[in-house]
Amino acid sequence: MSRSLRRIEEIFGDPVRAVVPPPWNRSAAEAGIVLPRDYRAFVDRYGSVRICNDLLVWTPMVQFDPQGFTRFVRETRFAEEDVLLAYEDREEEIPFEVRAVPEGLLAWANNTKGDYCFWHMIGMDPDAWPVVVWIQDDLRWDVVDATTTDFLADVITGAYDLAGDILTRIKDAPLWKHAGDWNGRF
Repeated sequence: MSRSLRRIEEIFGDPVRAVVPPPWNRSAAEAGIVLPRDYRAFVDRYGSVRICNDLLVWTPMVQFDPQGFTRFVRETRFAEEDVLLAYEDREEEIPFEVRAVPEGLLAWANNTKGDYCFWHMIGMDPDAWPVVVWIQDDLRWDVVDATTTDFLADVITGAYDLAGDILTRIKDAPLWKHAGDWNGRF
């Protein structure tokens, strides 16, 4: 188990239920992408989660599409639409290709305000992909050189500078709750 996943386990504790993990060996064939190792370990342990009833960490699911990895990658199009809408006629100001292509962005989380977390798919090693955060309200982009789970731990603990933008702490909300797994169970 990685040090960064241990950080999440210290914060979250044990999962409330066993999850059905995705068959990660199919992701490259189905969607042409291998996802970061620490993200896969997180999903294997917790599945999809909603943090503080706000930030939703996605996971591939077959509930709505038998090719769950392909659907996971296609979900980035919703982020792309949100970004394009926010920039209206100023698309040249968007600093990244917001689609799941080499050198582009692949979405993996969003919050209730329409902000997104992406991986910047630079190079062939997904474990080296930085996290990119887009804050919709002020069209702010931030590149974070961290693993997915280190980034999440920093958001939850407030160590990340924009934690208050990406995660709204809702009074009496649980720190996290299960939001689905490979089979779509909630």
